[in-house]
Amino acid sequence: MLFQPTAAQRRIIEAPTGARLIVDAGPGTGKTATAAARVLHLLAAGVSPDRLWMVSFARAAVAEMRSRLLAFGGEVDSLPRVTTLDSLAWRLRGQDLDGEVLDGYDSAIAETLAALRGGDALMLARLKTVDHILFDETQDMVGHRAALAAEIVDRLRTAAGVTLLTDEAQAIYGFSAGSTTHSLDGETLAQHFLSAQPDLWKLHELVEIHRTHRTRLVRLFARTRIEVLRPRDNPQRKLAAVRQAVQRNAKPFFGAAQPVPDGPDTLILYRSRAEVLAEAGVRFSKGMPFRLRMSGLPPVLCPWLALVFDNGSSSMGKAEFLGRWTEYAGANDGTEAWETLHALAGEGSRVQAARLRRLLSSNQPPPELCVADPGDPLGPVIGTIHASKGREMDNVRLMMPQGSTGRDDPEAEARVLFVGATRARLKLELSRGGSVPSKKLPSGRALMRIPSGPAAIEVGRPGDFDFQFAAPGYREAVNELACGAALTMVDEGGRLSLRRDGTVLALASTSFMQDMRAAQRYFRPDLDFQPVRMSLGPVCCLAVSASVPKESRKIVTVPVAAGISTIDFYKI
Repeated sequence: MLFQPTAAQRRIIEAPTGARLIVDAGPGTGKTATAAARVLHLLAAGVSPDRLWMVSFARAAVAEMRSRLLAFGGEVDSLPRVTTLDSLAWRLRGQDLDGEVLDGYDSAIAETLAALRGGDALMLARLKTVDHILFDETQDMVGHRAALAAEIVDRLRTAAGVTLLTDEAQAIYGFSAGSTTHSLDGETLAQHFLSAQPDLWKLHELVEIHRTHRTRLVRLFARTRIEVLRPRDNPQRKLAAVRQAVQRNAKPFFGAAQPVPDGPDTLILYRSRAEVLAEAGVRFSKGMPFRLRMSGLPPVLCPWLALVFDNGSSSMGKAEFLGRWTEYAGANDGTEAWETLHALAGEGSRVQAARLRRLLSSNQPPPELCVADPGDPLGPVIGTIHASKGREMDNVRLMMPQGSTGRDDPEAEARVLFVGATRARLKLELSRGGSVPSKKLPSGRALMRIPSGPAAIEVGRPGDFDFQFAAPGYREAVNELACGAALTMVDEGGRLSLRRDGTVLALASTSFMQDMRAAQRYFRPDLDFQPVRMSLGPVCCLAVSASVPKESRKIVTVPVAAGISTIDFYKI
């Protein structure tokens, strides 16, 4: 990828290894490209990859940064590890456990912070090996995460460099002006260091828009950001001003009498996961292609991994790999796939299956081996604004929230709206977002009432199904699945099975069945003490993924069932 940095970007990229920089950059100003170029510059200057740490807020941002490094000419085996702050917390404690950033890891972050503040010798020793650390999306590091990031920086060697990337206009994960919940006295991470250590840090600003050259969009990106950052006594007025700015610089979308299917260069953004799931259900029922992008989906591994490595061998050489690639994965050249695998899991001239299985079975597998947006590649991406942060596409349709959205925190809602509107490169359309009454279970699973229809439950969260690899016809059924194929769920004496044309592919996990019982108590409390039979509608097979079964030497294929399913409960 050709990247011609501006003078402002070059000053950041070529700063000394030990410099401490804060980069304040709005959407479309080339922040990610500049960060990737800086990392490659540091590597070229002699910084070892294992002494250069890169930390971002969410798995999607980690994958984007990693792909940008590769696109700029970086080699897989010579790049630093890009990780979430949650994963870094585990590594500092001597464990190699990757984790999803949003759900369930707060206690681990707090424990790591407490240990580091207590002078844990092992953690301090690890931090002393760092020559430079880059933190991306620091405006979204709140609570104990912000405090942990600050503590990590404070524990580095004096000569170690730091690059913080931030944009407070895009802080959409809980920060609000004046909040004291993030343990930095009401300041963001960047504000904290600029006020506490002004002589150590140099502030750089990127303001030139590169994402788009459309006049309306450039005006929206630049002027609306000023409005988002401007202090106002009445936050509701700020939200109203941002909505008006978006409406002035976008085109209304009303649909058409004979609608033309959206293409793969379109991103359709909703405010909530429930709305995304409802839209996916409609498209699935009509046979319309789509891809999903939202939190709560498991990583989807490239299915060719299982097709090539399903023989249980302990290692594989290049000739055997290319032969199996041609036979099972397609006629196109597999050399690039081999080089990526060898860089990640190679030893000598062979790829080691055990090392590859460890990589694939982590909660944060290498993005080079994952499918970014599972679903039919011919369809548009349907996603939430939060999950699409950092993403850009030619055409964006923003489903404007309706009703009382923003009443509780209009400051945050103004930033969410700004983030959604600034994903577009060529065209921004506005349409009316739906209102889907929904409830979130403690696990994060969504329950909803489909408008003018039955109740529904979200299907496809990580760990929902225990796959039946030895079931008759399993392999053939999975390998014949395509995006958009229908999978049925059948109640068999109180436990659900996932089937394709009668072939049992999986059984519902214990955690899924617990959520089903919670759904029953919510939708049909009158049946709470009765033997109950469940009735569910079909669910979409969004993709076929590779998987690593526990205690197995093989890598196998599994279906990725995702979306919503209608649900009802009957007394037996």
